[in-house]
Amino acid sequence: MRELLFETSTPMANVIPPYQGLQAEELKGHLAPQRSPLLNLCMNLTSDFNKAQLIRASNAFLARAVWLIGTRKLDCRGAVGMQFLEKVWECSSLDEAAAVLEAEDYVLFAIDNQPEQHPRSIHQVELPLRSAFLYGEERLGLSAGAVARCGGGMLCIPQRGAIASLNVAQAAAVAMAEYNRQHPLKQSNGDT
Repeated sequence: MRELLFETSTPMANVIPPYQGLQAEELKGHLAPQRSPLLNLCMNLTSDFNKAQLIRASNAFLARAVWLIGTRKLDCRGAVGMQFLEKVWECSSLDEAAAVLEAEDYVLFAIDNQPEQHPRSIHQVELPLRSAFLYGEERLGLSAGAVARCGGGMLCIPQRGAIASLNVAQAAAVAMAEYNRQHPLKQSNGDT
């Protein structure tokens, strides 16, 4: 695994008033004590929009990090600068990521809606503090092998409409919101 480093020397934009005018490193220091242990893992996502938007959502919910599994390129434009505040790691394989998670006592959950995998509603599962969510490529979802690596099984987001699924970034935001509902942040700087 290797951390992707994004550097900027300009004050952060698109941040709430208490943080306006702060440099990225200073702002990261303010956010660090509030972060949860939650991890988001993206497996072979082809859409840079989804990866970048997931990085943005990770900041909104103060997850620990985003892990990108696979060798796809990353275009951060959709992150609107949040890549400067978030920890983003690259992993070559799910096996590599799973080994790290197991060593750190994480429970890995697949976030998908494949009926043959018998997903449980994310709203009906007690999520452990050390949760990690795995998202797959939109058209293909997660393979049976990837789901088998998830000790927590598959969780889905109940929907009412005709659309078959949410995009990855939307699903991640809903999943992180449910995690934060169950594990409230230590303090909040915005409206809750």
